[in-house]
Amino acid sequence: QVTTVYKENKMKATRMLRTLQTMTTVYFFMIITIIWLLAEWIIQLFAGVAFTESVIATKGLLIAVFFVGINAFRMQYFVITGNDKIFAKINISASLIGLALTTVLTWLYSYKGAIAAFIAVAIFAFGASVIKWRQEKR
Repeated sequence: QVTTVYKENKMKATRMLRTLQTMTTVYFFMIITIIWLLAEWIIQLFAGVAFTESVIATKGLLIAVFFVGINAFRMQYFVITGNDKIFAKINISASLIGLALTTVLTWLYSYKGAIAAFIAVAIFAFGASVIKWRQEKR
């Protein structure tokens, strides 16, 4: 739908994406915060015991999911506006960084390293898309 709107009215589509991005950010922040606070209880509900390692892993993954989620419409903006190269560069860079970080950090720190790598890649992709998005707005 946003693609169709963009073809007809670029400003309207950009406003729509900004609104969706803001709503998604607020929604993700609220939901992730609730899950973060209830992580131990949720894990105990499903596993019978709230293992400390499971709580740590869940909370770490929630951080990464937050950054991935709040970045969704910003990344979609690049595709809709025909900036596929920016979209591709961010994703390829994030993939290569993720591969290297995951390999090293998992070897050094086991699953905690993999979670740290996932968080780092999510933050990298978010940061890169914010920078490129602001450059596009100039």
